[in-house]
Amino acid sequence: MITLLRQLQLTGDIGMRVQPKGRALEETLLFTFKTRGEVQPETEAMSKELREILGLPAGRSEFRVIFGQQPNAEGEIGIGSTTAIWSPSARLRR
Repeated sequence: MITLLRQLQLTGDIGMRVQPKGRALEETLLFTFKTRGEVQPETEAMSKELREILGLPAGRSEFRVIFGQQPNAEGEIGIGSTTAIWSPSARLRR
């Protein structure tokens, strides 16, 4: 799965972005897939395989990343480790 994530990230077919919420210190991490027409033909099968591994529906392009083993709602991806979300170079806001 990590290899798929990295390959798709390098092609630009998937990505992550931080979306600010209402309060200054609240943010949401979003995991994004390019839509079917935008995906490079040579990586479309990899994108489909990654969605299947993660149990993500094909018709959705954005998923909210949450801390936890299981998602709480449709459109969420649960990650059990903050290490997978935040890199050592991530900037912390105070």
